Amino acid sequence: MMRRTIPLAYLWSACLLATTVAGTALADGDGSVVVEATPSALTIRWARDGHSTPDRALTLRADCDGAPDGWVPGESFDQRPRSPLPWTVYAVVAEKANAWLRERSQDLLSLAALSTCPAERAWAFRQTVERGSLLQVLTDAFLPQEEAAMVAYAQGKAAGALPASIPRTATPPVLKGFPLVVTHASRMFDSGGRIAPALDEWISDFKGRGQQVIYLMSDDRLEDSTWLTSDRSPTAAVASTGGEHQLALKTSTWAMAGGYWSLCLSETVSRAAASAFEGHKTARVIGLLGALYEDPHALRRPGHESSAISELLDLGREITLRDAWELLGPWDFAQSLRSITHTALQGSAARVSLYLDGKFQWSVSEKGPKGSRLQIELWSKIPTHWD
Repeated sequence: MMRRTIPLAYLWSACLLATTVAGTALADGDGSVVVEATPSALTIRWARDGHSTPDRALTLRADCDGAPDGWVPGESFDQRPRSPLPWTVYAVVAEKANAWLRERSQDLLSLAALSTCPAERAWAFRQTVERGSLLQVLTDAFLPQEEAAMVAYAQGKAAGALPASIPRTATPPVLKGFPLVVTHASRMFDSGGRIAPALDEWISDFKGRGQQVIYLMSDDRLEDSTWLTSDRSPTAAVASTGGEHQLALKTSTWAMAGGYWSLCLSETVSRAAASAFEGHKTARVIGLLGALYEDPHALRRPGHESSAISELLDLGREITLRDAWELLGPWDFAQSLRSITHTALQGSAARVSLYLDGKFQWSVSEKGPKGSRLQIELWSKIPTHWD
């Protein structure tokens, strides 16, 4: 069988792009995780406290070498027997995986083009990278609340008490005026439903103003029973595994809700900004702190541990940004968001700025379209006007 020859220059660049993230200490009792990334693979190894060898490893690859029969590039497979993973592992590795996918997408696609995989496998991997759905693979592998959701679904089904499912819209409308885009408002992610009260109020306000409300929904395979909103009749509901979308914005201002800010929600914002920049130099995205969720571990800054951070971690796997704002205080909260935003939105705009309750907090330069500005405005309560 004839083998393809990969150009030496490409191999050299691949070697330069290889990176290893050192072991990351997690909360007491949660063990440690090591993430290793190259242009063709991402390997995550987790070990419980006191264990010198990994208890579990997960590898996501761009090629077919070493993969089990029937495996499709972009899908996951376990190298060791399945064992429970703490939520903190997902919190740590998912952010790194998101950054890795953004930085290496072109290299991954180039590698896929040189792959010795069958054509249909190479196509599947290319689609995975272009949709940004690598994060969904991680989500499927790590989410610990899926079992609880299935139990709740079975009980609700038996009692005839499931909420109405939400039909997906094949062709979503063009977004005009001041639309609200809700990303992954689901118990699969916000397992405690902490954003639900503020989100329902937020949606009611937008519908009362006659504005569009769009849901970006991952498939929970449970008839949408994990979706948090009381309102089951949005302007449109769009399938989205990782916050990705193809919404066309004919406006420079929109609102956001859902999460995670460091993951899927930032992907939604990044793509919405790209669409808005087609007709505007400045884009504004507005959020209600109580209607946005995040994993508290994503808000930790090296060298800035405090009793407030400990209190945040005690709240559970997910918190609202309002929880973080109240416990950390405006300044520390803004600095935590700055760190997350730089990673999550790099390349989205030439300059990204943050405002809290109308007050300027910070502005950072990024490698986005020349002259473009993305203004993020977060509010502790629904403002009476947006000017």
